[in-house]
Amino acid sequence: MIAETDLRLAERAHYRLQSALYIPFQQDLGNAKLCWSDVIDDTEWNHVGLVDVAPEDCDRLLLEAGRLLTERGRAPAVAISPFSTPADLSKRLTAQGFHPAFEHSWLFYPAKAAGIVSPSYEKIYPLGTEDLGDFVRVFNTTFGAEEEPGFALAIQESVTESPAGLEVVHFLATWDGVPVGISTLIHDGEVGGLYNLGVVPAARRQGLGRRLTLWRVREARRRGCRLIFLQTEKSAVERWQKNAGFVPGFSVQGWSQVVKDGISPA
Repeated sequence: MIAETDLRLAERAHYRLQSALYIPFQQDLGNAKLCWSDVIDDTEWNHVGLVDVAPEDCDRLLLEAGRLLTERGRAPAVAISPFSTPADLSKRLTAQGFHPAFEHSWLFYPAKAAGIVSPSYEKIYPLGTEDLGDFVRVFNTTFGAEEEPGFALAIQESVTESPAGLEVVHFLATWDGVPVGISTLIHDGEVGGLYNLGVVPAARRQGLGRRLTLWRVREARRRGCRLIFLQTEKSAVERWQKNAGFVPGFSVQGWSQVVKDGISPA
């Protein structure tokens, strides 16, 4: 079991860590965190998170966040977790025309677990600027993101620029010199978030995803992180991450709303 204080810490840390990658723009609205990207039109990276909001303030914050997102060309969207309030938040969203858009399971690596990376015949190494094209190609192949150039731009910027106190480390895995896998670690020295795990179809079902994940666990610990988490929206991925030693934490559900000018949720 992961302590609730650490679960809450991880949820807050996720936004801080992602300020170095997909959600560089964030604004505090008073117990609400408004997040958006100027290059990625995707509900997961453009929404407001409500935390400990008083019932009498909820509708006002939803309207304000929706207005600000619409002004930025994004659909009004909200992410809620078990720590979001008020308790009837999902009912309020439904009444205002929101509907579920995504759901992420958050998994955590226990502090005392070994995190052993078994020997293998691929090479895994930190991404250099000369390898950026290979990373993006594997990313696009894995996630079908060829038509979403914003992700490639955000990845490129993260290689050269990071907010103070954060480190972004992208990893590239190769077999016989051919790029086949990618993964990312973002950390602040205490909390490490694992993102962008991808393996090309031809290299799947051979344990590379597991090794890439445990490689990042080892690297996060080497850099001093005591709390390590990842997110997934696929049940199959969740099962094998649990087999790799991760334990469940909580789920976050995203809600989005179609607005009058035709903006639709991602």
